[in-house]
Amino acid sequence: MVVVPDDYLRYCLSNPWIGYGLGGVLSAGVTYVLVALFLEMCLYSDIFKSSRITYGSAKDRLECIKGVHKKICFRDQFFGAMMMMFGPGAIGNGVMASLILGYCVPLEPELDLYPAWKIVLWEAAVMLVINDFFLYWGHRVQHESEFLWKNLHYFHHQLGTPTPVGTVFIDFNDAALQANLPILFAGLLVRGHPYSMYLMIAARIADNVHNHSGLDSPLLNLLFLKVLPFRGSVTHHDSHHRFSNYTSNAKNYGEYFWIWDYMFGTYSKTSMMSNTNKVH
Repeated sequence: MVVVPDDYLRYCLSNPWIGYGLGGVLSAGVTYVLVALFLEMCLYSDIFKSSRITYGSAKDRLECIKGVHKKICFRDQFFGAMMMMFGPGAIGNGVMASLILGYCVPLEPELDLYPAWKIVLWEAAVMLVINDFFLYWGHRVQHESEFLWKNLHYFHHQLGTPTPVGTVFIDFNDAALQANLPILFAGLLVRGHPYSMYLMIAARIADNVHNHSGLDSPLLNLLFLKVLPFRGSVTHHDSHHRFSNYTSNAKNYGEYFWIWDYMFGTYSKTSMMSNTNKVH
């Protein structure tokens, strides 16, 4: 077993190119791959058959996914996602985070390698709230603007029936508005420990993948903390894909929390309740 000396680890972590740049890219990319593959297996498992979301008299969700794959095959979605998480755009995001956070929130050479877990959880939770607020508006503006809808966000909405792998099948500039900038804003405002940022990014990515899984399972909801107050359900986002494939007056923009939709008049529960059922 290789043991990394604390001094060397502290030196690396306090370097913004590693502490902010590489650390953030890896926390996002590794979380996406692990959670997406896990939920893809769940989606095709008979164990979760009754948890698959369908609408009205629609056929089984897997049949709907086959229809999406005829337009955009699984391979194209997967490689598009890999380019988003590990390609030039991800490297650019890491460089931007290193420069901006490194300048505005400099990491101390005496950085604590073992911060109290309560502090890490608290900072990550506050960053999640801030991140989701800016994500809401980064998402909503792309529905309100016909230009942004046609040139950016519609690319992702081609997946009328979303899947875990298709979560980050998304235009780079769309991702900047919904993910990269909100993460930066959260980091700048909270100025927390790098561990807190990694945890926030991992939680944010894992939840986003879960929201695209189409699985409304009590077990998965518990695992992904959907049971906590104000948390956006999988159905909340799935109904957005199903009923909001247009520009103005779309609904359910929130991801981690539904409270922003409620506060700003874009919350819709009627469509979810009246059109959604489980496959039995």
